[in-house]
Amino acid sequence: MNLNAYILAGGKSSRMGTDKGLMLFNEKPLIQYVIDAVQQVTTNIFIVTSNEAYAPFGFPLISDIKKGIGPAGAIDTILYYSVADTNLVIACDMPFIDADSIQFLIRQHQDKPITVPFYNQYPEALFALYDTCIYDTWHQLVEKGNLKLSDLLSSVETTFVNGNRMTEYNRKLFKNMNTTDDLLDTQQTYMDIQILLFGSLVDVFGKKQLQLAQVNDTDTLRLALIATYPSIRDAKFVISVDKKITVENTAIDTTSEIALLPPFSGG
Repeated sequence: MNLNAYILAGGKSSRMGTDKGLMLFNEKPLIQYVIDAVQQVTTNIFIVTSNEAYAPFGFPLISDIKKGIGPAGAIDTILYYSVADTNLVIACDMPFIDADSIQFLIRQHQDKPITVPFYNQYPEALFALYDTCIYDTWHQLVEKGNLKLSDLLSSVETTFVNGNRMTEYNRKLFKNMNTTDDLLDTQQTYMDIQILLFGSLVDVFGKKQLQLAQVNDTDTLRLALIATYPSIRDAKFVISVDKKITVENTAIDTTSEIALLPPFSGG
């Protein structure tokens, strides 16, 4: 698939009092979380914003052609400029977006020009795929003042993906940050643990590090790993906590250093 990715950074949020994408979440700008996930899928990344403060992130900045009309206008701008067949559009305030979910969405994008997760009776239009070929239709609708994304989606052939199924693997996937209270509450509620991978497990998972919601012990961690990554159900591994191999259920907290290792020879 010929794919470009566009991160909607918008401008100053009236509810946050500043530019959302630049707000720090666990000491990292919100937009950086999205960039980190998208970069695992494509390097063709653009940021839709008129704020030059995003330039240091190292990606081209694109300003809305028609300003002040919200995300419908931003998508119109993307479709106008894009030279790719398909465009991944993601809001900058969704820090829990992950590469696996993006890849899943791409696999569902087949016979219709738009693919959107439908989550809790709501289309997640700002984590979606839009084919460039719909530009004329989309532009005409926007020019007529049709700016509500749900109405626009109903006017173009759209594949709706089961978003509730997607959250079975990432419960925070569609969580976005609209206010400073959202940031503070989410930091307290969603404390994640980092899990280092070694040896053959890097190949099994396709990455060197995992991130899971906080659990309290290694037995629960093992169950969470299998629920999130069903393909590892039959994989053999041992869990290390603070550089010590665990042989029985062991407590875990947010300061624990956790690693998964392939079994040692003979074990």
